Amino acid sequence: MKTVLTEIKPTRVNARCLVISIAAGIQIQSITQILYQNLTKTEQQLLPVIRVMPNTPALLQSGMSAYCGNDFATETDMQTVRDILTAMGKVLKVTENQMNAITAISGSGPAYFFYFVESMIQAAKKLGFSDDQSRLLVLQTAEGALQLLKQPNACPKQLRQQVTSKGGTTEAAIRVMAEHNMKTVIGEAIESAQQRAKELSTV
Repeated sequence: MKTVLTEIKPTRVNARCLVISIAAGIQIQSITQILYQNLTKTEQQLLPVIRVMPNTPALLQSGMSAYCGNDFATETDMQTVRDILTAMGKVLKVTENQMNAITAISGSGPAYFFYFVESMIQAAKKLGFSDDQSRLLVLQTAEGALQLLKQPNACPKQLRQQVTSKGGTTEAAIRVMAEHNMKTVIGEAIESAQQRAKELSTV
């Protein structure tokens, strides 16, 4: 990141430039400390910087992006960024203090789902289904579950309980996940991602 900022600093950045960063963990202050070296004191007071954390589903206009700006980013600057991000999916304005958590939840989030789906497909193949059959079974199940979650007032806990009959197959599966503290593992994984984002804050 420092190399990129150093490259654009000499000739491309002035007080009229809106700097948009998608670098995970890199704080606005760190960005401006490098870019300011090429600006006068007056210009330093005007440089707008906006941090953005998109995710890969933005490639299909289904992304979840969050953004925050410094005090010099005008509402016009913010709207420019919102317009760009809205074209790629949903958008949320946050504070910079929340950006590391955003990175851990939605920025890295697609990979968590991919990992779970990967594990389900592997389990399906182990039970005797072909690659294509396993993929169909798991992806359609995932898509259907997400559609249910998108319904008004849908609650994931209630939906899970509706599927889980006492003494049934779903309960047997959920019991194994609970015995392995799956919720705790997921929480720890997200906290680890957030901590890594904090570590990356040093340019």
